[in-house]
Amino acid sequence: MTTSTRLKGNVNPIFTLKKGAAAATSFADDLKKWEQVPEKKDDSDLTFAEAAAGLGVNWTFKATAIVSWDTGSLFSFLYDNAGSDVTLLLGPKGNAAASATSPHFSGAVTITLPPGFSNEARTTQEGSEFEFELAWVAAPAKITA
Repeated sequence: MTTSTRLKGNVNPIFTLKKGAAAATSFADDLKKWEQVPEKKDDSDLTFAEAAAGLGVNWTFKATAIVSWDTGSLFSFLYDNAGSDVTLLLGPKGNAAASATSPHFSGAVTITLPPGFSNEARTTQEGSEFEFELAWVAAPAKITA
């Protein structure tokens, strides 16, 4: 049996967001932690069409990032585009080209709310962070080529 390769925390992932016809912007440098979370849909709200299509899962991209109001920062993008659908591309292993063993994931996500922010007194110059969630409009597409 061969040993499986694993996702490692010292690799800068590909993480881009794109609104409309604009070019995709990389925000990977602002991320500190991310996760893709599948959650079972509430069956009480399931339509016949969704049941027939097997759409019983909601996907959410959850992350922690740095607070920055700089032009081009992730925080500013999320704040300025709250309520919008954008295209997310995630390459967890940081590889430029997707492959079967290092896939990318892509699709439309909704920026439901602007990010919140806070700060706290410290004796060191540590930066502030915020947490955010992006709801996938449909299951993220797994890209392998």
